[in-house]
Amino acid sequence: ALPISKGDVVAAKYNKKRNEITIDKDALKQKFDEKAWTKPKVKGVIALPENAFETYEAFEQFVVEHEVLHSKWKQGEGETAGSYENRINKMAMKNLGLWEEGVGETSQKEEDVSAPESQEL
Repeated sequence: ALPISKGDVVAAKYNKKRNEITIDKDALKQKFDEKAWTKPKVKGVIALPENAFETYEAFEQFVVEHEVLHSKWKQGEGETAGSYENRINKMAMKNLGLWEEGVGETSQKEEDVSAPESQEL
């Protein structure tokens, strides 16, 4: 789930068992107003630029895309929670055409977002 919580209220989450994404729009609107993406709560997560989302709708679209990607891409073995969230954030931003090279401090290699390598038999 995207680590954006309002007290104990989670603004968006993906339920693996039911394969569904739930969004608390009131909580998400508060997160948009607070520019929560500039203050990551998970250690190692790189803040997104303050102007990353011009409208609430753009932010909501990003959050939904982020959660969809969590459903498709698992955390890699040995991958930290922060690295996993950064990878998901980058893919979501790229998919929405919002990614700008030079965002964040980590090296941004294309292979960060490529499909998991097939195992050789």
